[in-house]
Amino acid sequence: MEEIKEIPAPAFGNDEYSILITPPGTGRIYKLQIKPWQLRLGVVVGILFLSVVLIGAAFYGKILIQARTTAGLQAEVELLHTQLAQLEILQIEVQKLERFRKDVLELTGISEPRIQADEEGWEKDSEGIEESSDSRSNRVNRMEMADALRGEDVAGQAQRISPEQLKLVRSLIFQRPCPGPISRGFSIGASGGEIHSAVDLAGSVGTGIAAAGPGVVIRTEKDDVFGLVVVLGHGGDIQTLYGHNSKILVSQGERVEAGQLIAEMGNTGLSSAPHLHFEIRLKDQPIDPAEIITSLRPERLK
Repeated sequence: MEEIKEIPAPAFGNDEYSILITPPGTGRIYKLQIKPWQLRLGVVVGILFLSVVLIGAAFYGKILIQARTTAGLQAEVELLHTQLAQLEILQIEVQKLERFRKDVLELTGISEPRIQADEEGWEKDSEGIEESSDSRSNRVNRMEMADALRGEDVAGQAQRISPEQLKLVRSLIFQRPCPGPISRGFSIGASGGEIHSAVDLAGSVGTGIAAAGPGVVIRTEKDDVFGLVVVLGHGGDIQTLYGHNSKILVSQGERVEAGQLIAEMGNTGLSSAPHLHFEIRLKDQPIDPAEIITSLRPERLK
């Protein structure tokens, strides 16, 4: 019986590890010798490299998520700005309708009605008296008459604007909308006299029309009289109107800055020559633009 000898375990120290590489079809054998400390160093470097890759991937993923979140928030902010602009437009329109309603009641001498319906669906006023279809028709006729008389009250409205209100308007509207001479000035005559609640600035078709102050585009439309029209709201119930344009460069609800081009001069509507019809209104009351913008005043009054 043969004696079984114990095979000693390899000693680790300064020994080297040999890696044999045989490329197929060459018949050659390449021998690569690696020392233990080199192997350990390689493992450590590999672990460090893998850690860096994993940390970088996690950090980049976080940045990517934040970028997508930021883009979504920016889109929501833009949507909110648009909705706020539309809300401001609606508020201005509601205020105009409420002022007009009060003007009608004042002109016709009608007291403030408080209408409610009884069980049978008849309309009753505040005293409980049933309003017949004839009385409702008369009330509508009186309102239509007040609407016709409203144009004759323009001169009185212009006179009711206080110095404090003018100061407010001057703080919001301060820039001449376009170059060119004044072809027709502001004129509020007595009953039966000439009424021109704007300043006309002559020029050539295509001349840039700029916003007289920062604001929001309330409406853009094609009017039978003023042609292509842009109306801006500047806050504080202040509006500016730009008429007879050949081209409109903005859209409803858009925010504009003072000096920003909003249209191009034209000859649309009832117009005999290219010019800008420029109006300033406070609570729907006309104001002489020359009282607001110094460059629109005659030289002797500047």
